[in-house]
Amino acid sequence: MVPMWMFPLALACGNSFVLKPPALAPTAAVRLAELLKEAGLPDGVFNVVHCSNEDAEQLYTDPRIAAVSFVGSSGVAEYIYKTASAHGKRVQAFGAAKNHAIVMPDADLDATVNAIMGGVLAPQASAAWRCRWWWRWEMKPPTN
Repeated sequence: MVPMWMFPLALACGNSFVLKPPALAPTAAVRLAELLKEAGLPDGVFNVVHCSNEDAEQLYTDPRIAAVSFVGSSGVAEYIYKTASAHGKRVQAFGAAKNHAIVMPDADLDATVNAIMGGVLAPQASAAWRCRWWWRWEMKPPTN
């Protein structure tokens, strides 16, 4: 989950953090917010916002928000970058991540295929984070 390495830096630098999780996979974000509250983080420091992608545009244009980070499809990354930067925001927008797997001849094929397919078919991967899918696999033939 991308915010796992983004929010600690934001909070450590004295910023609050607004997370808009994917609509189809919000559970981890909600649980993270609950854990941070239980740990004593004050209200308003780590925020989870549930809204449509269209409503999320308010996050890219609101003058109270200084920076926007996004990981997802290239088209959405480009749109968010253009919209947020036009409103004076610092923007990180990562689009079109593609993961590769090279399966070596001595690999345990059952375990390898299960691991690769588990990453593709896990609820969070299939529902929202296609950037984490394995887009290319290459199986090296044995050399005898």
